[in-house]
Amino acid sequence: MAENVRNNVLEEVPVETVEQGKCTWRYALIDGVRTDIRDAPKGAHGICPLCGDELIARKGSVNTWHWAHKSKEVCDAWYEPKGAWHCWWQNQFDNTWQEVLITKPDPNDPTQEIKHIADICTPDGGVIECQYSAMNRETLKAREDFYQKMIWIVCGTRCTRYVEKGKPLFELTFKESTDGISYTVLADGDAFSKPWRTAKKPIFFDFYGTFDDPIEGEKLLCLLPEINGIKGRVIIRVSQMELIIALQQNNLELFLDKLRKLLKLLKAQAIQAKKDEELREAERQRKEKEKLEKRKEEEWKKELANPIKFMISLGWVRAYVLLKGEGADKIIKDWAWDGADDRGEVAIHF
Repeated sequence: MAENVRNNVLEEVPVETVEQGKCTWRYALIDGVRTDIRDAPKGAHGICPLCGDELIARKGSVNTWHWAHKSKEVCDAWYEPKGAWHCWWQNQFDNTWQEVLITKPDPNDPTQEIKHIADICTPDGGVIECQYSAMNRETLKAREDFYQKMIWIVCGTRCTRYVEKGKPLFELTFKESTDGISYTVLADGDAFSKPWRTAKKPIFFDFYGTFDDPIEGEKLLCLLPEINGIKGRVIIRVSQMELIIALQQNNLELFLDKLRKLLKLLKAQAIQAKKDEELREAERQRKEKEKLEKRKEEEWKKELANPIKFMISLGWVRAYVLLKGEGADKIIKDWAWDGADDRGEVAIHF
């Protein structure tokens, strides 16, 4: 998308909604029909699709138009106020994909249901959660466990340090996979805040507006889940429109398959690299052992040049066995230990 188009879209929507302490939605049910706030008259009454309480159409000139609860404060614990960035991402998809009610059985009580409203839900059941503000690990895990098939789109200007080891993220060296995916592997991923590093689903960080180069500004960085066997964290770079088009075509699963294939390849490479390193280490140890044995052999040969000294150092049994093959019978006629004298010296008799 051209830069000026997105800027214009963002300027149309205020940064925050007016109802800071309440859940506000874009859609409400009027006579059972899902109704966009833009299609409802000011002050109209509707029903919340999540909790069933009454909603009122707020359509002022300052804040984002929205359906507001008349009395209830928060009906979805995962709700966050929607600003310009949040609305822009939702507006990239069909209206029927936005603010979709997801209902699942309560794992702790199958007779009960758990309900949440997903930011975006594709026809094949894939969920796209847009997150502008910070999030703790517990909430992140709960949402991933609930939605299962999902990805995150996160405002990177608020959830990263922009740099990795002092180098801007977009200036890192990226490689190209056989599927055309640009990727790199960070040593530890410290550039991303801790809760996001624990995610089990792909996270696309949107850095729009943080870079002078409009081309780079349209890029997203995706932090892939941590995988055993891969040292560091895998990051991919993708354009906004590439991701949006893939999602608009209901190809979330196909897109995720590409990411899984990349991780599978990198894991196989990491396993092979580990095996190669183990072989190199085994070869190094073998050579070190050969070197040590050769050194011992040379030292023994020096000792063998003086049989008496050799017998004193090893004891007569070991010395006889070792010297026997070296012509000891020709050198030693009779020998035995008499023990050590008062000075600690060993007496040897032939």
